[in-house]
Amino acid sequence: MDKVDAQYLLGIVDCLGHFSIFTYKNYSYPKFIVYTQNRNIANLLYSFFNIGKITVKTKSRKKPIYIYSVTKCDELKKIINFFETHKLQIKYHEFIKFKEFFAKWHPKVQKRSREENIKALEKAISMYKGGVPVKEIVSKTGVSLNRLYIILKAYNLRRYKKVKNVSNIVYPIVKK
Repeated sequence: MDKVDAQYLLGIVDCLGHFSIFTYKNYSYPKFIVYTQNRNIANLLYSFFNIGKITVKTKSRKKPIYIYSVTKCDELKKIINFFETHKLQIKYHEFIKFKEFFAKWHPKVQKRSREENIKALEKAISMYKGGVPVKEIVSKTGVSLNRLYIILKAYNLRRYKKVKNVSNIVYPIVKK
């Protein structure tokens, strides 16, 4: 098949596809998935959309299952645009719920330019030096906790506990 008919793809997705919303550690994200035992179908979807990835699951004594999946925000927009122009029959309501969720959804990791990342890290470091709690720094700057700790370690930045007033400490008298 050199040129794939859109109706053929709609039939495949109506039969084998899923518009899913996954939840992991209090974070939900959309995912478009097609499960098939036919490698050609997975490759066909991948070559038609030019996005996503194909993974293979194998269990002993069974045929392998090929999974075509799309999770990235920009790639999901392309999938949604395709299924808005080409209407599904069976999975239409599932697609509508998926599209509504996607419209409200904000990706956990948002792409920033190098300059924006540098500014965010500089702001995080200055906040850290100012004594702002780490959780607050992460929420206000958008810098990941792991990246913040890596930068702080690289710059050898540590917070030291303030020493309490030691004037009332009694030292023992040593006689010679």
